Amino acid sequence: MPSNTELEQAVLGSLLLSREKYPEVDAVLSSTDFESDVHKEIYDCIKELADQGKAVDYITVSKLLDRKNSLKRVGGVEYLKELQTIPISALSADSYATSVKDQSIERNLRKVLDDLLRVLKDPQGKSSDLILSEAEEKIFELSENRQKTDSLQKIEQFVGQTLDRLGELAKKQGELIGLSSGFKAVDGLTQGLQKEDLIVIAGRPSMGKTSLAMNIAENVGKNEDGCVAVFSLEMSSQSLTSRMMASMAGISQSNVKSANLTDRQWEKIAQHSAKLKKLDIYIDDQPNISPMEIRAKCRRLGKQYREKGGVSLVVIDYIQLMQMPGNRIDSRTNELSDISRSLKHLAKEVNAPVIVLSQLNRNVEGKDGKGRRPKMSDLRDSGAIEQDADLIFMLYRDYVYNKNEEWKNVAELNLVKHRNGPTKRVLLSFRDELTRFGDLAPEIMNSYAQDRTED
Repeated sequence: MPSNTELEQAVLGSLLLSREKYPEVDAVLSSTDFESDVHKEIYDCIKELADQGKAVDYITVSKLLDRKNSLKRVGGVEYLKELQTIPISALSADSYATSVKDQSIERNLRKVLDDLLRVLKDPQGKSSDLILSEAEEKIFELSENRQKTDSLQKIEQFVGQTLDRLGELAKKQGELIGLSSGFKAVDGLTQGLQKEDLIVIAGRPSMGKTSLAMNIAENVGKNEDGCVAVFSLEMSSQSLTSRMMASMAGISQSNVKSANLTDRQWEKIAQHSAKLKKLDIYIDDQPNISPMEIRAKCRRLGKQYREKGGVSLVVIDYIQLMQMPGNRIDSRTNELSDISRSLKHLAKEVNAPVIVLSQLNRNVEGKDGKGRRPKMSDLRDSGAIEQDADLIFMLYRDYVYNKNEEWKNVAELNLVKHRNGPTKRVLLSFRDELTRFGDLAPEIMNSYAQDRTED
């Protein structure tokens, strides 16, 4: 088998002989795939000329290299002439390119393995789970980059895809086009939770953010073939399960926590525990988890549930407790910006909605903030999340501040950002002792709207 150098020379020689082969090679290779720095520079010049529609041969390439003060470094005109005389066939340029790509992947894989061995010898405080996740992430990136694809496509390709999607939607008239949240008002506003969407639910403490997210997770778990992944950075898996069990059974959390239950309540717990067991909901309560670790775990679940549709929904509670590995971030705000972007990438990678809970700035709880309905600008340390999120909900319960018993069980869910639709406030019912949200009767909605004054 030819050496790396010979294969790279064959690719460059093919291109110098026939520029027409450039699109086929460019569809496979990047300059970073070349092991030789000299060959990287030559390929970059060939690419620059070809992309501009100019002639590609040893003369034009040598002139461009000379302007870049690189001609002498790559071996001069003599080396370019030598590349053209290598006994190869221009018809085989794409096969040579594929071989160079294979060699590049093998080199990068060896580097990943070498790095892994070095970290294992000196972990510097990294857990085995984090080391495994980092290695898995790097290998996954290699796999994803196995075949370079051109993201610049003619619009006619997307017109066909769009028409196909419109045809599918037309068949679903009156049906949701995304996952049902379990709440009619929310589904009516969003048309369901859409694949690849990053959805933020924000609110002050005690508003019910976790309860709302888990109610949605429960509903998706009941109605979808795929699985639901819940990453709870604050509550333990046991606590979340206990809350879900009590919520489904319609029994107060305090009674379940103390096990102060009647015979009938024990029966209901047993009945709903059996139902809960059957749901494909996975809970991870690892604290300080990183986006990289979440992506790795979701990929594993996706493979496990591939035949059932993969991961249907991801829930993360909450973003401010997440961390990026290492100490390379210069501020917490920048770290959260990186986390936010990573979560949007996660949504695209798993092709499922990702719900992430968020705190609000502390000044919202100050003297002038209490009782005020939160705004998007109140998101804590997360200017980037305003940009990355597709939907941002603000959860607010007036009863927390104004103890009006009439509206004790009313919650406001204000959609303040909707990338592909309208923004609007919807009302839900909320039973705090049951950690249970539900649809609100229309007459109660009307009465509440008349009684409350919007800020």
